[in-house]
Amino acid sequence: MVMGLRAYFLVTANDDLKQWEFVKAVHEVEHTPGVDFVDPTIGSRDMVIMVDAPITVEAIVQKIRAKPWVKDMEVLRIVSIFERHKTIRTLPAESVQGKPVLIVEDEAIMRESLRDWLKDEGYQVETAEQGEEALQRIGEVDFGVVVLDLRLPGKDGIEVLKEARAQRPQLKGIIITAYPSVETAVEAMKLGALDYLPKPVAPDALEKLIRETLGPLQVELKPQDG
Repeated sequence: MVMGLRAYFLVTANDDLKQWEFVKAVHEVEHTPGVDFVDPTIGSRDMVIMVDAPITVEAIVQKIRAKPWVKDMEVLRIVSIFERHKTIRTLPAESVQGKPVLIVEDEAIMRESLRDWLKDEGYQVETAEQGEEALQRIGEVDFGVVVLDLRLPGKDGIEVLKEARAQRPQLKGIIITAYPSVETAVEAMKLGALDYLPKPVAPDALEKLIRETLGPLQVELKPQDG
C-alpha cells in the first residue's frame, strides 16, 4: 500500500511585508512543487495552503519555511491519503463496524466530553488516562478505533500507537494534540494513523471521522497496468 499525506498549513508572513509583496509571495507558494492549493486571507498576511504529497512532505515544508518573508508556519491538519495516480479498489476485509472506541486522554474534561458525545451518538466507548493503561485494555478488548492524545504521562501517543498496532494491526488510530508539528504528524502517519487533529477538536468532526473509519470495507491500492 502506498500512503501519502494531505496537509493543511497556516502560513503567516512577516509584519513588515507590503501588500503587493504578499500577493507576490502567494504567487510564489502557488508555484511551489507539491502545493496544490493556496487560499490567501484578504487584508491580512495569512494564507492557508494544502499539500498533497508522499510521506516526504517535510521537504516541501522546509522549502516554504526557508523563504525570507515567512514569519510562521502552523499545522492545521494532516490526514493520510492515497496517491491519485493509483487505481483504488475495495476488498472484503474483517469489518471493524460495531467495535468499541478507546479514548486515551489525560485531561479529564476533554476525555469525558468526547466520551459522552460519542456515547450519545450510539458508540461503545471506553477511556484511559495513560498509555500503559490503554495498552492493557487494547490487549484485552478488540477496539475498532483508538483516539490518542499526543502528550500523555509515561508513554506518549506515538509510542502507544506503535505498540497498539503491533498487537492489533487492524486497529485504526487518530492522534489529537495541542502541540501540532509536521515532524510528529509525519511520524504518526508512518505508524498508520488515519488522522492528526490539532486541539480543540470539534466532536462532530471526530465523530464523522470515526463513522467513516468503522466501515465494513478497507481499501487497497493497485498500481495501474503499464
